[in-house]
Amino acid sequence: RVLGALARAAGRHRDPELAAVLAAFVQRPDAPVVATMHALASLGAQRGDAHLHLLASFLDRDSRWDRLRKGALTGLGATRSTEALSIIRPFLAPDRAEVPTRAVAVAAFADAATWAPPGLRRQVADELVALLRDDAYKVRMAAARGLASLGATERAADIEALGPRVAGQDVPAVRRLAEGLRKQDPGKADKRIEELTDALRKLTARVDALEASR
Repeated sequence: RVLGALARAAGRHRDPELAAVLAAFVQRPDAPVVATMHALASLGAQRGDAHLHLLASFLDRDSRWDRLRKGALTGLGATRSTEALSIIRPFLAPDRAEVPTRAVAVAAFADAATWAPPGLRRQVADELVALLRDDAYKVRMAAARGLASLGATERAADIEALGPRVAGQDVPAVRRLAEGLRKQDPGKADKRIEELTDALRKLTARVDALEASR
């Protein structure tokens, strides 16, 4: 339990040394499964592509309650890497994983697209909308939450249409998700991503220029 709590807490911090410790921990053969699950999620939360292959390697690992696969999927989503999308996507399908794992994959899919360019985020949103019609209840709800977290303002009506297909106690939550999207500025997220992309491009050019002058 202590190891699991520490591994989970590590996801709130981003540090190269911490990432190295987490990467080493998940590869220990004697590491407890629950702690490894949380460590995989925290490793992904360090952001970036550095540990994509390590995280993906756990997608073929069976464990009780599918904990390792769930941790790996959550970690892949937390990387916010567009490369993670193609790794996660197969686990959205009904024939690839059980419903609880698919629901985790849906959440991870939306998470991975958070920093994606507008066009790619719209594509992910389209895939999530399709999952609103999935036969599995948990998958439908995960898709609705994913659309909300993605800020897919143009999909508010699709979430609202889910109302008749959810349990009575979940109807207010679905309405809140749709209303929350309608209150968002549809251009704000795209503008912020464009600003960050431009800043990153300029920073990369400066680093390249400095290295060339050495």
